[in-house]
Order: sequence, then C-alpha cells, then structure tokens
Amino acid sequence: MMKFIETLFLGMLIACTALIAQVFVTVIAELFFRITFVFQYLPTDTLSHIILLMLAAATIEELLRYLIIKKRTSLHVSNVSSVFIYGALLGIGFASFEALLALFDNTISISNLFMFAPVLIIHISLSIFLLFFIKSDNKISQDALYIVASIIIHTLSNLTLFYFFA
Repeated sequence: MMKFIETLFLGMLIACTALIAQVFVTVIAELFFRITFVFQYLPTDTLSHIILLMLAAATIEELLRYLIIKKRTSLHVSNVSSVFIYGALLGIGFASFEALLALFDNTISISNLFMFAPVLIIHISLSIFLLFFIKSDNKISQDALYIVASIIIHTLSNLTLFYFFA
C-alpha cells in the first residue's frame, strides 16, 4: 500500500519539480540571454513560439518523469498489470498537481474541471508508456528512443489541447 501512495506523491513531485525547472529556465533565459521565455501563452504569441514553449515544457516534464521511473517506480514493477497500476498512479499524481495549480491560478474553475480529463489521460498514458519500456537496468542509450517519443507525444497532445481549448 505504501508503494502506491509513494507513486502517487512521486507524480505530484514530478509536476512540482517541473514547475520549478520551468521558472529556473525562464530566469536563466532572461538573465543571461536577454530572452523573454515565460511558460505562459499570450494572445500575441506566434505559433512557432507556442510550439517552442510546449516542446520545452514537455521536455522538462518527460525527463523528470523518466528519472522518477528509472530510479524509483520501475523497481516496483513486476508484471504488466503493475505497469498499468503504477503508471496510472504516477499520471494521476502529476495531473492532480497541475489541476490544483490551475485552480489556484483561476485558469480553470471547479465547474469546468471536466476539461482537465484529457490532461489526466495524457499523463496516465505517458507514464504507462515509459514504465512499460524503461527498466532500471537499461542504459540511457536504450531508453533514449522512448524518452524522445514521449516528448513528441506530449508536445503534440498539448498542441491539440491548446487548439481546442484556447
């Protein structure tokens, strides 16, 4: 039971750490490169700028998801059903933290929380995907293809959601 709770909180930790990393990237870009690189979308942003922001955010999130899966969650996986259980818990933890941030930021209201279902599905699916292929004894070169695939899927999913909900 503790492994399940730990996995749920590790999902939340990934989302929290991703937020901190995004703020760090924003500060570094502004301080050293004089580039405004804020992980928020403005009506004046070009499509290429939005794609770059989504790709950067997905890269940060998927690399952190990979690290947690590689170092911690994959140790609990013993069969295919455990891949789905731990992947779902990791994704639920991640998406729930993002939903909480959206509620605090007034980006979404409780009555519109159903709109967050696609985000939940994306995070659960990508967690299961990586957990299925990433093993604790793999080398990073063996895992690189799956990491890149998850970054691309995450970016395309975010672009689709942005198109339909923005």
